[in-house]
Amino acid sequence: MSVAAIARNDFAFAASALLHLGLIGMGIRAAQSHSSSLFFPTDAVEIVAAASLEVGSKQRPTANRQPKEVAVLPHPDTELAIEKTSETQKIQASAASVAMKQGRGGSQAVSQSRQATEWEAYQASIRDAIHEALVYPRASKNLGEVGQVLVGFVVQRDGTIANVSVSEPAAFTRLNDAAVETVRKVARVSPLPEFVPGEAKPMQIPIDFALQ
Repeated sequence: MSVAAIARNDFAFAASALLHLGLIGMGIRAAQSHSSSLFFPTDAVEIVAAASLEVGSKQRPTANRQPKEVAVLPHPDTELAIEKTSETQKIQASAASVAMKQGRGGSQAVSQSRQATEWEAYQASIRDAIHEALVYPRASKNLGEVGQVLVGFVVQRDGTIANVSVSEPAAFTRLNDAAVETVRKVARVSPLPEFVPGEAKPMQIPIDFALQ
């Protein structure tokens, strides 16, 4: 039943009760005025009215009340804790990313340094092999010819030496020829290191001719 219907019923019931009470009062006054022997106590009127109200209250329908929904608001401390946790996770993720990048950068730096050291050692081994095979021309010794010849060549992947030539000659032809002949005589060295790209590596080695 709607609230409007309940209000209408209450109003009708109250009007009816008041009408009955009015009629009862009028009857009592009429009886008292016509006959003094007729006695109707006032308490009876109050009892009738109280009974009518009690009956009406019992018969009055009640509206179906829907339970109110109570919104549960998050506690400010809980929201702050969630925000702090999220920010901490972001910082940790960022630090982990930086550490990974630094780790990769550090590994690359170590690898490059090791490769540079190995390459220097490889070049030194070739110089040693050439100097061991070097023969000073007798005529140049007798004439006192000295100088430095920069010899260029290519080392193939398996260590074979090819394309020997003079990159920067000395002042004496015999010394230039002796330098080229010496490198050709070596013919082969250790294979190229694995980190060297390609199938061949151009190189230049200075060869010194000096009298002691």
